[in-house]
Amino acid sequence: MSCHKEKFDKKTAKTILNKCKKEHRPECRIYECPECNAWHLTSEKEYEERIYLTEEDLIFKSKWEELKKP
Repeated sequence: MSCHKEKFDKKTAKTILNKCKKEHRPECRIYECPECNAWHLTSEKEYEERIYLTEEDLIFKSKWEELKKP
């Protein structure tokens, strides 16, 4: 499976990022895509890996939310 974003090699992505910074564009970092193994630019400052919860975790979370209510 390949992603739909524009793909670059690492050197080109760094060059484009530097140009974006000079032009005061929102892109602030590059990252290697796990789907297509190419490099992309993003305006997101931090990357937070997604955590997928199991059904059991979701049930526990909803029970916990109920207990926290006043």
